[in-house]
Amino acid sequence: NVGRYFSDRINGYLAAYPYLKNTLMPFINTTAGQQVFEQLVSINMKAYPQYFEEMRGIADGAKVDHLTIILLNLQTEVNVTRHDTACSDLMLYTNQAFVMAHNEDA
Repeated sequence: NVGRYFSDRINGYLAAYPYLKNTLMPFINTTAGQQVFEQLVSINMKAYPQYFEEMRGIADGAKVDHLTIILLNLQTEVNVTRHDTACSDLMLYTNQAFVMAHNEDA
């Protein structure tokens, strides 16, 4: 239902996001990029199957390829393998402390 309801917005966002079309998609269509993407999908799908089911549902409802939605959700991890300059976030939670950090590399 979410994908259907927000279909226009999802498709509009995808159309207006040149980084996806000009950088991310070409990278995952290379041999190295495909290996990285497949590994990330495999690892994350095992750890978070419910989120992958949700992304598939959103993609189906919006009539978008589900790998595109997955790529959007894994773009930070994909960019790390590309050695792309980007911001980083870190969260640490222990019984003694909760720390959040962010840097501005981009």
